[in-house]
Amino acid sequence: MMEISPPCRAVLMTIKHLGIQAELREENIIIGNSKQHPEFLKINPRSCVPTIDDDGFYLWESRAIMTYLVNKYAPSNPIYPKDPKKRALVDMMLSFDQGTLYRAQVEYLLLMNLSPLTQDNA
Repeated sequence: MMEISPPCRAVLMTIKHLGIQAELREENIIIGNSKQHPEFLKINPRSCVPTIDDDGFYLWESRAIMTYLVNKYAPSNPIYPKDPKKRALVDMMLSFDQGTLYRAQVEYLLLMNLSPLTQDNA
């Protein structure tokens, strides 16, 4: 987990909301620096966070983790409804976040970090 990471924070909020006891481990993964984390690469070849280990079942990608946790530990919790139409609406927003909002944020932050500092964007 990386506390600063929005996907990690989403998983942490799900864990807290569901009251799941979890052992958290900070993984400060830097892109291109995964060779320093060989143990982590064994469980997640993508070398990304968040990643969970649920008794030997390894899963990464925050949305997959969140839905898995609800399905396994709190299947009747309304945070991820059983009704197909309500669940589809939740899935739609999770997909919108991933494909639209998150991508736009990343592109903006990359642009801001890669652009030379000028009077206009200082």
